Amino acid sequence: MIWLQSETRIGTSWEATILNADLIQKNDTQYVKEFSLGGSLDSEVAMTKATHDAQKRVSYENRLITFLKERNGVAAWTEYWDIVPGSSDGKQAAVENLAKKEVIRRSGVPKSKTNPQYLQLLKPDYIPSGFPSGFVGLTSHKYCADPNHCVNLAAEGSEYCKKHICDICGGFSHDRENDGKCHRCRTNEQIQALPRTASPASPASPEGRIMHELTEITELLTELIKLWERLIGTAPSQQQFEIWMAQFDFEITKQGILKTAMKNMSLDGLMTAEHRVRFASKCMIVQAQRNVEHAANRAAVAKGMESREEL
Repeated sequence: MIWLQSETRIGTSWEATILNADLIQKNDTQYVKEFSLGGSLDSEVAMTKATHDAQKRVSYENRLITFLKERNGVAAWTEYWDIVPGSSDGKQAAVENLAKKEVIRRSGVPKSKTNPQYLQLLKPDYIPSGFPSGFVGLTSHKYCADPNHCVNLAAEGSEYCKKHICDICGGFSHDRENDGKCHRCRTNEQIQALPRTASPASPASPEGRIMHELTEITELLTELIKLWERLIGTAPSQQQFEIWMAQFDFEITKQGILKTAMKNMSLDGLMTAEHRVRFASKCMIVQAQRNVEHAANRAAVAKGMESREEL
C-alpha cells in the first residue's frame, strides 16, 4: 500500500489517495497483478485515530465493569482508583461514560471520610462498544501475518497470504514452496511412514530420534505459552509459537515474549493481539540479527589475536 498525491487541476488540489497493489508470486519474484484505489489518506488517518480512541475507551470501561463484578457489584471509589491500572484521565472518563449510560451509579461524597463515594454496577451484562462506523480493525487492509513481514495481502478467510498457507491444514508454512506443507504436517507424514513395531522405538533409531525431538519441542512450546499467558494474557495459537520456534531458538523466542510484555505494560495493556504478535516477531528478528553480528565480531577479534601471536 502506498500513498498518491495527485496534481492540482484548475486550482483544486486532490487529496492524497491510497493505492492498493494486488501482488502475485512466481518462483522467487513478486509481480503486481493489478492496482486499485482506496480512500483518502486523511480519512484513513482519521479512522485509525478514532478506532484507537474507541479501543482505549472500551478497555477502560471493561476494567471498571470487571472490577465491580469481582466485588459483587459495589466498591469504594478510592479502591477503584488505587487498584485498577491505567491513567487518571482514562479511569475518570470510564466512570463518566458508564454513569451517563446508567451502567453504574455513584453515591456518596467525593473525598468525604464520613460519607465516602461508592460505585455500584447496575447492568452487569453490559458490553462496552461504540467503534466508529466502518470499523474493521486498526486498518482496512489486512496483510499476511508472516513474522518476516510479508507484503502480500492475506487470503480471504485466513491471516496469511496464499504463499504461506499449508495445503494440508491451512496453517502457516514458511517453506511451502518445497512441497506445499507446513513443518508440522511434514513431520506427521514422516511419522506415519515409519514402520510399525510392537516394541518401543530405540532412541538411536530414526523413529526414536523423531519422537524424542517432537517431545522436546512440545515441552518448550508449553513453557513459552505459559510464559506468555502469565505475563501478557491470552496467548496466540500454538501454531504461532511453532512458527517462532521453527525460525528462532528458544532463548530468542523467550526474550521476544519478555520484551512484548514490557511494551504491553507500558501501553496500559492496550496492545491488540495482532500488534503483540508482530512486535514479538520484530524483537526476535532484531535479536537474531544481533546474535549473528556479535558472533562475527567475536570471530574477527579471535582472528586478530591469532595474527598478533604469530607476529
